[in-house]
Amino acid sequence: MAQVLQHRRATTTELATETGTVGEFWMDETKNTVVVMDGTTAGGTPLAKYSEIPVNVSQLSNDAGYITSAAVFSGDYNDLSNLPTLFDGAYGSLTDKPDLSQYATISYVGSQLAPYATQSFVSSQLSNYATESFVFLGYVSKTAIKAAAASSADFNAFKAAIAAL
Repeated sequence: MAQVLQHRRATTTELATETGTVGEFWMDETKNTVVVMDGTTAGGTPLAKYSEIPVNVSQLSNDAGYITSAAVFSGDYNDLSNLPTLFDGAYGSLTDKPDLSQYATISYVGSQLAPYATQSFVSSQLSNYATESFVFLGYVSKTAIKAAAASSADFNAFKAAIAAL
């Protein structure tokens, strides 16, 4: 004859104070379901019956705010809800923008340009262009000719060299 295995049984009220041992199964005779004990939780953890498992989205509780339905999206950005504010490209629309007023003064711009507005700096930048090889290569400019002529001891000889080109 087959042997019958029976687990401990109790009503929901009787189980309310039981903690059982870790992994022990009890039968809740009131709810007609299995309860698993962990040794510390009074009443254990009842397992759901098949009839208690939701099979449709509408049967779920949505206390966590999950999406439970969907609508067809038209593809138009403006049809979305909770749209973010987009940047319009205007500097005035920025938040936490730096104060640039200290840089937009004549004294500041002048102080930044002062090293470049000297005769020695300009001459040093043009010295490569006022050479004989530069002129003979055909890169003649009004500035280069003036600079070369100003440094030439014999302006007539310089004019003759240019005319010979």
